[in-house]
Amino acid sequence: MASPDAQHNEHNGHVQLPSHTGVQRTTLRVGDKETRPTKGDRVVIHYIGRDERGKEFDNTYKRNMPFETEIGTGKVIRGWDEGIIRMTVGEKALLTISPELAYGSEGYPPMIYPNSTLTFEIELIEIKRKETTTQASSTRR
Repeated sequence: MASPDAQHNEHNGHVQLPSHTGVQRTTLRVGDKETRPTKGDRVVIHYIGRDERGKEFDNTYKRNMPFETEIGTGKVIRGWDEGIIRMTVGEKALLTISPELAYGSEGYPPMIYPNSTLTFEIELIEIKRKETTTQASSTRR
């Protein structure tokens, strides 16, 4: 059963989860439903970024080179930290991100105007787990 916050988008059959934080996520393709990144993991993604006019400003598919970053630690815009950490491997989602969780009042000239709401079509390809144990010294006596 869907959560009370979930709204069914009858037009395309996808569940749209409203965000109370400034990030709205619409699932375009369901992933494995189990494997989610956690804070500090590295994620490998493909994405297409568009401004609020629909103008594309970045596209990893066109470069044929996925993007890798640490997630949940402020290395990317907050909207990505909050949206990608909810995705599962293989999932493709559309994130609509408020200016406060993107580039704010400064923007990212010349590509992104100040106070722009951005949309990113993101595909989570792989998760590289953060190291959870300290490597023991390999020095032998």
